[in-house]
Amino acid sequence: MSTLENLIANYYRIRNNKMNIEKYEKVLLLYNKIRINKHKFIKLDVWNKLYIHNKTVLPEIPPNKFSILTQIQNELNINYLDLIYNYYNVLDNCRNVKEISESVINELKFIIFILNKQKNSNFKINEIVWNQMRHRCLINKRKTKMPREPISICEIIHNINNIIYIN
Repeated sequence: MSTLENLIANYYRIRNNKMNIEKYEKVLLLYNKIRINKHKFIKLDVWNKLYIHNKTVLPEIPPNKFSILTQIQNELNINYLDLIYNYYNVLDNCRNVKEISESVINELKFIIFILNKQKNSNFKINEIVWNQMRHRCLINKRKTKMPREPISICEIIHNINNIIYIN
């Protein structure tokens, strides 16, 4: 079993990476390991040894266990409305959905990954919230590919899967 200090250092090493499926799973694993670790406090001598070799990513003063758990939890709580907005923003900025870059495909896969965590995939977003998101999509644009009427999470997942499939 890894020490609390090593687990927290591992989190700091990956925390600035862009969120994707791989990072989400690693951060979730680290969160669970830190949470169940029996130690409540970081040993200063162990942290200082880690800090000497990782000055660019680790803070000099060790964080406490509770604040790291809170920070990780906040990072794992991804707002699916922002992901839906990002999806339509990608669509609006794409000239040809058959020629999407690998990084955008990975972003779409991550959106599906998070949306699939939604318990009720038949859930339709509130019309007021949908219109607010649509309005955000229209900023500095004449039109958007985001439908005027709300659609279900399941339909969004299906549409994203179709784009991934044709690429």
